Amino acid sequence: MNIAKLHLAPCNPFKNLDHDVDGCEATLIWDMDECVPAYKLKIRKSTSTTWDVVVNPSTSPYLFEGDPGYTYKWRVESLCSPDEISNYIKGTEFTLSACNKIGISN
Repeated sequence: MNIAKLHLAPCNPFKNLDHDVDGCEATLIWDMDECVPAYKLKIRKSTSTTWDVVVNPSTSPYLFEGDPGYTYKWRVESLCSPDEISNYIKGTEFTLSACNKIGISN
């Protein structure tokens, strides 16, 4: 018995990855497609070989807090179905600086 898979559209990578750095936080942005049920976001320090994985971040933009003074790499994949994942799209590397958070003291 032959079983054919039916795909209404190819699982294409999305477009328009961007980021905005504010001190020790980076806002990671990509165009979400209403036809894609989930995404996989991977982030790592440029000096590391291990990716931290966020499966199905609920929104784009995604707020990432990291260690100041490090450069980070990131990429996103579309998870179109359990057995269909798009090629990843790399975001531009970014470097975090000192935190801009203001503490309140009495």
